[in-house]
Amino acid sequence: MTDTANKDLNLPALTDGGWATSLNQNWDIIDSALGDVAVKAVTSGPYTLSAAEYQCAVIQLTGSIGANTVTIKLPDGVSGTFVFDNGTTATSGKVVLDYVTTGTTYTLGQGAAQIVSGDGTNRVWASVAQQNPAQMTSITVGSTDITLTEAQYSNSVFFLSGVVSGTPKIVWPTGFAGQVTIMNNCSSVAPKIAIGSGSTLTLTNTTTQIFATCGTTSSAVPTTWKIAAASTPYP
Repeated sequence: MTDTANKDLNLPALTDGGWATSLNQNWDIIDSALGDVAVKAVTSGPYTLSAAEYQCAVIQLTGSIGANTVTIKLPDGVSGTFVFDNGTTATSGKVVLDYVTTGTTYTLGQGAAQIVSGDGTNRVWASVAQQNPAQMTSITVGSTDITLTEAQYSNSVFFLSGVVSGTPKIVWPTGFAGQVTIMNNCSSVAPKIAIGSGSTLTLTNTTTQIFATCGTTSSAVPTTWKIAAASTPYP
């Protein structure tokens, strides 16, 4: 008997016996995928999720991770949309999603539940959290880089202000996909924007610009920003 790639459902052949057992197991898995919660205590890791864990609708992480970087891995080839509830406590630590064979990782927000997608073929994690078009994030830019929190990048409109010096950049998480409107009221030096460690794009001060994420010719994974609409003077 074979199994499906993503949720490990049974695929009994016509000549296999025990169809009732196989199909009843499938219904249990489907029920878990629709409403069950897998609770996993973590401290240091790495940890590879079992089928019984990644089959659940929500994967809830608990435990004290301190300053550790805890890696949660999915078996290669397993794809899908997952809800991770990061209930761990940390000092400077973080929880990172990856595959058994290392690919493009994604860092979970601390103390937050997030919807993420995993591409098991290309081993890529990315956020699929819906942006809030009705909310605006206000950011004061100075001389240092700013890494956006989930609460900040969940909004689709950004208002920037401040006297800028140096080469600071505003960074969205690796794998972020979407479109944003940036109202840039900064003065002096123009700040930059980036996705993870990808290439930067320099904003234009005292303008409103619309940007969209884009990948490369070899990958559809968002790696940088691209201007999606002509700039207009601010306000």
